[in-house]
Amino acid sequence: MRTRLSAALIVLGVALITVGPPILLHTAVYPVAIVRGNSMFPVLQNGELVVFRGVDDPYNIGNGTIIVFVEGDAPVNSLNYLVRPVVIHEVIGRIVNQYGRVYYQTKGVNNPYPDPGLTPASNIVGTPIFELPYAGFILLFFSSPEGLVALIGFLTIYYLE
Repeated sequence: MRTRLSAALIVLGVALITVGPPILLHTAVYPVAIVRGNSMFPVLQNGELVVFRGVDDPYNIGNGTIIVFVEGDAPVNSLNYLVRPVVIHEVIGRIVNQYGRVYYQTKGVNNPYPDPGLTPASNIVGTPIFELPYAGFILLFFSSPEGLVALIGFLTIYYLE
């Protein structure tokens, strides 16, 4: 009986961790991104883990707003979010084309020039609500080939003990 309760609590905990944040923060994807590079320095540092919330109206974002978006032209879904680059930059302009589609011109705070392409409003996944310094480096390491080997090694040693 006790093991069944423990297993149920573990399943419930995993479900809350995986489903809870997207529901609470109103995002279609898991609301975590990592700052890669110095384009947003001094606002955001390289290696920071950024937690973001969904945007109420992605078609009406003001200049100066920092957004988290997925590069490319296809609309964002969970698979695109995992395989395409996620960028955190500032909105510097809003463009509406002749068909009524909304695009944003973005730029890193530390970059001298705007990003080369426009970002469709449908690719915006959120705006940052808080950052954890250096926490992103851990995830970046474990997503690298060396980090995966280290993780497998740690788990193997743990299992053997």
